[in-house]
Amino acid sequence: MTDKPPMTKRAIAGVMFSVLCTIAFAQSHDEPRNIKQLADWYRGSLEEQRRFQDYVLATYESLRVRHKICPPKRAEEKERSAAVMAVEMAIDGDDFDEAAPAFKALNRLFEFWFPCSSATSPLMIR
Repeated sequence: MTDKPPMTKRAIAGVMFSVLCTIAFAQSHDEPRNIKQLADWYRGSLEEQRRFQDYVLATYESLRVRHKICPPKRAEEKERSAAVMAVEMAIDGDDFDEAAPAFKALNRLFEFWFPCSSATSPLMIR
């Protein structure tokens, strides 16, 4: 029988952060049915705009924690602002299929803007 090494403080912190993100996301407002509803939140009242930002950031954090996306190392606030701005630009530019599920569309968008490997980045493929 082999003993497993104890978890490092960083690993424990990562697990705790992941759990907290999941709980915060579960307690947040409904998930939008599709991109059209997410765009409506973006263009809506202050409450809907807050809902939009909460959903975008929760999705971003969920993907980042699971290493599905790899944003550049910078201040957390700049990182989060870049994520929200990427979604706002895509909505304003009509880059989304309005009927697409919101989570899948944001997943693809964030994978484009924050790829984990520059060799596989759509920006690097010619």
